[in-house]
Amino acid sequence: MKHLLLIRHAKSGWDNANLQDFDRPLSDRGKKDAILMENFLNKIEYKPHLILCSPARRTQQTYDILFGVSEIKSTLYLDDLYHAGDEELLNIIKLTDEGKKIIVIIGHNPSLHNLLEQMTNKKFTNFPTSGIACLQMDLEWEKVANTEAKLIFFKKPKDFQPC
Repeated sequence: MKHLLLIRHAKSGWDNANLQDFDRPLSDRGKKDAILMENFLNKIEYKPHLILCSPARRTQQTYDILFGVSEIKSTLYLDDLYHAGDEELLNIIKLTDEGKKIIVIIGHNPSLHNLLEQMTNKKFTNFPTSGIACLQMDLEWEKVANTEAKLIFFKKPKDFQPC
């Protein structure tokens, strides 16, 4: 059984108009939301064997909050994840070592949203910042495009905020 966790970076700041998109940091709200999601991840049984992360500043900061203190040693920052479309994401997943049963992709929209819909054959209103979707498949990574994945959960920061 394989599991794929799709994580959209936490909310980024737009305070500095001189920064390029790639260099935008997390906003205060983004940091708070990422901490909510870190608490959730620490309570579940899905400990990644491999994390693939976009090298953009906001995705790296999201990684640091979610996994920075963990013992995960297999993290790759892939330039291709920054501008990847859903097909490019599928190609990256297909190349994953079969020994890696649980992989995480920390990336951007619209590609994560599109990939989630494509892999589950379901429609979603949006894939919010700090959102985490967990998909389950019983196949080799190289065949990931040819199956309908089971959605195990799709959690958002608002799921953990007080009413």
